[in-house]
Amino acid sequence: MQKHQSAAAQAPYDILSAIFEEMEGPCGDIDFASRMPFILGSVCRRWRQVALSTPAIWTSLRVRLDAGQLQTDWSYVQEWLNRSGQRPLYICITTSSRNSSPNWTSLIALINGCSRRWYEITLHLPSPALSLFGGPQQQAPMLRYVDVRCTNQNIQQPLCLVAARPQIAIVSVFPFDMVSIAWSSLTYVEVFGLPLNRCLVLLQNAPLLRVSIFFDVRDPDGPLPPHFIHTALQTIKFCTYHGTDTGDMFFETLTLPRLAKLCFFAQQPGRLPDGSLRHLVERSACVLKELQIHCIESMVEGTFLQFLETTPELQRLEIYMDPCSHHYAAPNNLIRRLIDTSHLGVAQPFLPRLAHFGCLSREPIPWSTTVLDLFGPHDKLGDPQYRPLKTVRMNFSLVFSDSPPGVDLFDENALQCISSLQAAGCELIIDCHPDDKSTLSTPDLIDQSRHRLANVRSSHAWTGILLIQIRLNH
Repeated sequence: MQKHQSAAAQAPYDILSAIFEEMEGPCGDIDFASRMPFILGSVCRRWRQVALSTPAIWTSLRVRLDAGQLQTDWSYVQEWLNRSGQRPLYICITTSSRNSSPNWTSLIALINGCSRRWYEITLHLPSPALSLFGGPQQQAPMLRYVDVRCTNQNIQQPLCLVAARPQIAIVSVFPFDMVSIAWSSLTYVEVFGLPLNRCLVLLQNAPLLRVSIFFDVRDPDGPLPPHFIHTALQTIKFCTYHGTDTGDMFFETLTLPRLAKLCFFAQQPGRLPDGSLRHLVERSACVLKELQIHCIESMVEGTFLQFLETTPELQRLEIYMDPCSHHYAAPNNLIRRLIDTSHLGVAQPFLPRLAHFGCLSREPIPWSTTVLDLFGPHDKLGDPQYRPLKTVRMNFSLVFSDSPPGVDLFDENALQCISSLQAAGCELIIDCHPDDKSTLSTPDLIDQSRHRLANVRSSHAWTGILLIQIRLNH
């Protein structure tokens, strides 16, 4: 240890400084990045001297606030900002409190004072504190990422960031209009609790948007905009707890020629809007590659299969229905269709590019005659004449007291098939959420099956040894 510290202490200053310079920015973890000056400075005195004079490692500032704290001296924040020189800043200020403290005002003034260097800023604060950030006079030309979330019910005064042109925005503020952001430069957005018509207006005002994630989309509070084309949008995640009609209205208003990934989540009630989805895909002439459907309560399976026939480039398909719904439709027909069409030697093959498939069942499904056959004939794995399915995820949720007996463990033949699939680069994932009748003791069905088989073999081996011993004794 002493030799290590001695070597560290003797490292040339310029080499240490160059290494520390490579640590600029949070690299996805601002908590760790904000501790970096202390981690490096604790190695030895020389490292501490280099760390104190290297602006790059002071660019990430993480402050957690407590409404009850009495701190009014924020000089350490000022010193931190000074040590960062003129580098772009990654700032994260959060609190779990729903109430603001007047002691935060001077801190916010310090942060506003360096707005020209904001590169990423995350603010999870109650309304009064949020409203103190930014403003018409606060220029933020470097800002590329903004995450704003209000920790109490509603924001009372506007948060103005119109002078900034971020590319990524995550906004959870009510009412949404109280946040002023230059949407025209956005390429990625996450918003929470926005009425449907305002989601559509946001898309209209963000022509460069490639990814849009809408959580808890609410019923429209005004007229919908007329139908429009968004030429850049590639990924949509649309989640609503206010009925499938919301999804229908959303999809019928848009044409998305570059749409490649779509995730739809709906409850209360949650019918799959397969008709509007099909119209969207056909109207847009897009190449849909990923489709994820979560927690829907009902679907017309025949209509859904017809929709899938219009998506020949689909590579990932996941459909997880609500197992508690009285309108639940088992995925048996879809699974059987995939098995029967694994060979692609027909004029119009069904999902010929599908590589990942996932679904939910609230009833047991035979392993050897159904699930394992999804991969096609095992001696044809990798054959270009067969569907290139690599991953199958089966979620079982046996939720009703009158449900059939629990999911069975794999027998030896099925385990051998699984081993051959794994050797060929395929993966079978089983997620089980059993009821009281299930024979499962752990969610990992494959490992449990292998453990049982090993125990059976061990028991047979001991039985054989005992029989031999008995014969020898006689």
